[in-house]
Amino acid sequence: MTKTTSAIRTRWAAIGAAVAVTLGAGIGSGVLTINAAPLDNESDVVTVDPVRIVDTRSGVGISSAFVSGTDYGLKVTGTVPTTGGDAEVVPQFATGVILNVTVVRPTSNGFVSVVPATAGSGPYPTSNLNFTAGANTPNAVTVALPGPADYAFGDPRIGSLNLRFDGEPAARTDVLVDVVGYMTESVVLDHERRLNNLEETSPIAVAHSSTVDAAGLSATRVVESLEMAVPKDGDIVVNSSVRVLKVGGLAGIASCSITTGTMLTGEGTQSVRIMDGETNTLSGTRGFRVLELDGPVTVNLVSGSAATGLTAFDSNLTATYVPVDPELSAGG
Repeated sequence: MTKTTSAIRTRWAAIGAAVAVTLGAGIGSGVLTINAAPLDNESDVVTVDPVRIVDTRSGVGISSAFVSGTDYGLKVTGTVPTTGGDAEVVPQFATGVILNVTVVRPTSNGFVSVVPATAGSGPYPTSNLNFTAGANTPNAVTVALPGPADYAFGDPRIGSLNLRFDGEPAARTDVLVDVVGYMTESVVLDHERRLNNLEETSPIAVAHSSTVDAAGLSATRVVESLEMAVPKDGDIVVNSSVRVLKVGGLAGIASCSITTGTMLTGEGTQSVRIMDGETNTLSGTRGFRVLELDGPVTVNLVSGSAATGLTAFDSNLTATYVPVDPELSAGG
């Protein structure tokens, strides 16, 4: 028998805005829902020690001095270049950013605009910084950041700004941009705190078991099994698959179910009719609520058939344990 079993510990992650992972409605049905935090709450301001994310004099953030009439895109959220190396200064779920923007030795009078990426290309109707030729001029800028509501997931414009210098033709200026704070929805901060607490105390865990070798199907047979620890009350979502081959005789019905027992169960059982010489795949998903007091849980993939000539092979069982956040479960 060729069998592999593995266990993986993974980290919580915020998806777009911070998320709350819940399984309550899906237990027994295999439905996993991810609820994004609402976006209509008042924003909180988080201040940070100034971090320089753009210095055109040394090519940090934007590689060269600004040329009049040219737009420059700047990613602000997530890991970005800084004068101290790559770092996350503004988190992915931020709704706005507070900056100090400075022009250095501009070769003409002009102005700089700092706008969300949603504003498109310039020139822009407003300016954030006005200056005269040769004068190093700073100014504070507060600007909104595009989010998942503005662009499809993964679009690089999420969390990005456009910057533009308008002066005399071919004029140039170096630009410095320092982050001094950011804005985020208060509910997002609260969910981030909860997710961080869960990550520290009860990481999500994934266990996987697979068997390549074939085994004949009888009335019922455990074709795959795994055991998972339960450090705290939570939910386990299990995904399974097994291939079944029919050789000889009339067509037969093969079934499989995910269960904590050793018999085929009605709930979540998958069945398929297989003709002689055919191969088919049975797959399913099921969720279980698990309690710390009950200790480790064993999950089995059980297959069976009353027909003859059926063989099961290439079976896989993957279980994902998700701890329950007491605050979220209580509607906090």
